[in-house]
Order: sequence, then structure tokens, then C-alpha cells
Amino acid sequence: RNIHMNAAEVADEDTALSHQFNAVLRAATELVSDIELVKSHMEPCFAPNWSVGVLWSSCVAHVCSNQILQQIGGPEGNNLTELSSSQLLDLIAWIEYFRQHIEEAFPQVATRKTTQKTYFDQRPELFAGEGKREVDMESATDSLAWVNNMLWEVHGMTQGEFLQRTRDQTNEWLGNVYSAEHTQNQTNEGQLTSSLCEDVFTLVSVQLRTLREHLSPSSEALVMAVCLIFSNLKRIQIQSRDMFLKDLETCCTAANDFTRMNEKCEEFLSEMQRETNFGQDTADTLEESASDLMSLYGADAVYAVQKLHVYVFEPIHEAIEEELFGQEWETTLTHNELAMTLIKTIEDFLENDLQLFLDGFLVRKAVDGLVTASVNFYVRCLLQKSDQHNSHRMGCFGDNALALDRYMGDVKLMREFFEGLGEKLHMRTLDRLVEKEFAILYAIHEFMSIAATQDVSETADFVIVLHKHIRNVDLTKRFVGDLIHMVSPAQEKGVWELAGDMEMTLEAIAPKSEESIREAMDNRLQVPGLRLDRVMAELYLESKRKLPIKSQAFDKMLESLRVDWGQTEKNDK
Repeated sequence: RNIHMNAAEVADEDTALSHQFNAVLRAATELVSDIELVKSHMEPCFAPNWSVGVLWSSCVAHVCSNQILQQIGGPEGNNLTELSSSQLLDLIAWIEYFRQHIEEAFPQVATRKTTQKTYFDQRPELFAGEGKREVDMESATDSLAWVNNMLWEVHGMTQGEFLQRTRDQTNEWLGNVYSAEHTQNQTNEGQLTSSLCEDVFTLVSVQLRTLREHLSPSSEALVMAVCLIFSNLKRIQIQSRDMFLKDLETCCTAANDFTRMNEKCEEFLSEMQRETNFGQDTADTLEESASDLMSLYGADAVYAVQKLHVYVFEPIHEAIEEELFGQEWETTLTHNELAMTLIKTIEDFLENDLQLFLDGFLVRKAVDGLVTASVNFYVRCLLQKSDQHNSHRMGCFGDNALALDRYMGDVKLMREFFEGLGEKLHMRTLDRLVEKEFAILYAIHEFMSIAATQDVSETADFVIVLHKHIRNVDLTKRFVGDLIHMVSPAQEKGVWELAGDMEMTLEAIAPKSEESIREAMDNRLQVPGLRLDRVMAELYLESKRKLPIKSQAFDKMLESLRVDWGQTEKNDK
């Protein structure tokens, strides 16, 4: 061990490692490259018992390892932190190069993970027999295996130092890139983009090029470094993505940028697969890491365009929210003018902004969000109207039949509009989405129609139908109570009792899903405003309307809602 400890002391005293280090690696590479030449051309010229190939390889292994240990501060790698990133990569590549040549030349070395001796404090005894004239093959093989294993430990330390440095450096660079002010662009077709994609992947390209210049196409260290870069990209994207979603134009820009980043990542993966020769397990690891990142970019692009509903519906809220389901809506606006305002506003945004700013795929995803947002807006306005109505004798409407006809007129217009969009935008699946989302509007109409003219007991079947949409017993009970409060408030207590008696049946048909609640409350799994159960829960937690149920039952229901949905506001912050 004294030889290598002395090497460490020399290395500690030498503060100018760079030139020596590079020279040592160059010389070591030349020596190792000669192993095959010696075995194939020189060894046949000597007597077999001379074992020239083994002697040469053993000497080369110990000379090279001794010199390298001097440069890195001994077997503990005390000076690894003083090496540049390029030098760390060169050292990793050299050890892999050495290991490949030794194990190809001497396959028995590859399987020997433990050795009879260590050679820190002594040279290997390569000769045996009388007069030390025969090569001791066991000792030579043992010494080669020791060097091979010891250098692989150095490889692990060097790789760890490089990966940590890469992680820190990439985090710093990406943080600067994401927080910088990006150039805003508009293509000839009108699509909005920024320089975010180019800024991020120019940096990534430089890092990948550096890795590939220093490491072999089969190096596992190359895969680990690339996966680390992908992991850092994923982390910074999750950390920073929301800051790009400030208004309609920035949402469109971000959606286009995230889509292009998805495509750029796929290009990098294809290039890596084409120009490397990893084993299957290693290739699978690389593909999985890249796929995770691409999935994130794709999901974030869809999230950005579906969040557009917030900005599209801002003028709709201002224009019709107060009037919807009011007296003028019921009696005066006989051509469903408020629903037409909603439709016309969405149509204007689509034609003047979204179809210009976004590509076709993202426009279709935006329309999907607008379908759901329209249904939820309409239901929310209905529930707000019920919440504002305090009479326990008179319903919200002057004429229930007329109001329900007006309601169906609104629904018909909205549905026809979206179905027409499906044909116009060649969205074959939009009809199915419209059918699914609008189903609750028809169920509400059927329930209120029966409740307005018949005994509450006749509504049981439609309580079940509504519950299948809502899938939360507490929300369902409050929901049917609000609906009947609008058309027949005297029966509200009865429907509460009916829903209470049906609670076990409702739970059996559609049990409350904790996972579904968590998903609804997680703003990254579901765009706020596009989950009806969450919209309802937020409204009910703020409601001040007095319900026709015992205070104990009310407190229990409210506590249940708070437990399930009370973290919503916290998650929004």
C-alpha cells in the first residue's frame, strides 16, 4: 500500500494536475492498445512458457493504475474534485476502455470478482518455479483481476462525482433558462411560440455533445448522464410550468412550446438510439426516462390549452351569469339569447384566437375543455340560483314548465353548436364527448320536471341517475335538494329524506372514490373548473343557505365535505 499512498502524497502536492493527467491518460491508452498487438504478433515469436502476453498485460495494468492513482489522489480519489468535467469523462472512458481490452484478452479475469491478494503495498510475483524462470499464471491472473476490480471502484467514484457535478450544473443552467425572459414569436401561420424550447434544448444539446465526445457509444455512464439530464428537465418543468400560464396568449404560447419540447426530446432519443449500441436493458432505461419526460411535456401542453377555458369564460361570466335562470331569462329572452351569448363568445375566441394561435391538435384539445367548461358553467349558475333563493314555499321560477322549456332550449343550442364544431374541425370523437358531458344536463331536466309536477317519491330513479354522474353521496344529496328547491321547495325536506334512505344503495352503485377526490383536488391532474364534483364542492363549502334538515345531519354532511374537499383552496395556492 506504500506505493499507492506515496502516489497520493505526490498528487496532493501537485496543484497542476491538468497537463500531467492528460499526458498520463494518453500514455496509458497507447500501452493498453498494444495489448492485442503483443498477444497476436509478439507472443507467437517466443516460447509458450514465456507467456509474453500475460507479462505485458500485467505490467501495463500496474503501471497505468499506479500513474492514474497518483493523478486522482490515491484509491480514495481525494483529487477527483479538482478534475474538470471533461477530465472526469476521460477517466471514465479510459477505465471502460481498459476493462474491455483486459476482459476480451483474458476472459477469466471478467469473472474473478475477488482476488487472493491486494497489491497496494507490493508488486505481483509474476514468476515461479526453480530459478523463477516460469510465469506464475495464477498470480498474474490474480493481479490483473485486482487491477481490473480496483479501477472499476475508481470508475464508480469518478462517475458519482461527474453525475453530481452534472446535476448541480444542469439545475443551475436550467433555472437560469426558465427564469429568463424569452423571445416571443408568431409564425407565418399565426401560431404563438417563444424561445423557451430552443433555449432549453440548445443547452441540452451542448451537454449531450460533450458526453458523446468523451464516452464510448456503449458506455453505461453515458446513459446514466443522459437520464440524469432528462430527470433534471422533468424537475424544472414541473417546478416552473405554471408561471407561463398567465392569460390566453401565454397559455397558447406555452402549449405550443411544450409540444415542440416533446418533439425535440423525441428527436434526441432517436438520435441516441441510432448512434449508440447499448444493451437491451440499458436501452430500455434510456427510453423509459425519455418517455417520462415526453409524457410530461405532452400532458402540460394539453393542460395549458384546456386552462384556456378560464379566460374564454371570463367575459361569459360577466355577461350572463347574473341573468341566467332569472325572470328575464324565463319570460323575455324567448330565443335563448343568453345561451347564444355563450356560444357566440366561444365561437369568436375559436375563430379569432385559438385557431390562429394553436395547431390543429391543440385546438381540438381546447374544444374538449370548452365542452366540459360549458356544462359545468351552466350547472354552477343553476346551483348558484338555487343557493340565492330563500323561500320555502315558492320556487325560483314564475312558471316551472316555461323555465324548463327555456332550459332545454339552452341545452339544445349548446349541444348543436359543439356537434357542429366537431364536423367543422373534423373531430370524430367530439360527438361522444358531447354525449357524455351533456348527459347530466338531461338528467337534471328530467329530475326537475318530475319534481315540479309529482310527488318526490317518483324521483328516486333519477336520484340514482344523477348520482352515477356525481359519484359522491354527500354531493348527490345536496345536489338533488338544490334542484327540487328551485321548482318545489316544499318537497325539499322529502327529497333529503329520500336520498338519506337511499344512501346505502347509492354507495353500492357508485361508491365514493378517495382517488377520484385526490385527482379532482390536484390541479395538475385536472384543470380547475373541469371537474363538476369539485365545482359543486367549492360552491357548497361557501354556501350560507339554510337547509331543511336537522342541524346534526347538516354538521355531519358539512364536515364530510370539508374532510374530502377542504384542501382544494390550499392546493390552488
